[in-house]
Amino acid sequence: MRRGFSTLVFVLLVAFTAVLGNLLGEALSGVIPFLGRMVVLGLHPPLTADLGFLRFSLGFSLSFNLVGLVGLLLGVFLYRRWS
Repeated sequence: MRRGFSTLVFVLLVAFTAVLGNLLGEALSGVIPFLGRMVVLGLHPPLTADLGFLRFSLGFSLSFNLVGLVGLLLGVFLYRRWS
């Protein structure tokens, strides 16, 4: 039980700090333009399998700016520090 809880805390902490970093980067992009530049990682267009009676699509996309990446790394650092 502890291991699953620990994983959930890690995922939530990293996601929260990455989102805060992205928001902060967007807010500061008016003052420092390169902070708002987004890098998109993922599958575009999504992978699609059409079997005639069933169509299946799989895709994902992650968007980060520089401050969001710093926030993500900060979340990993904080988790390692606290655990």
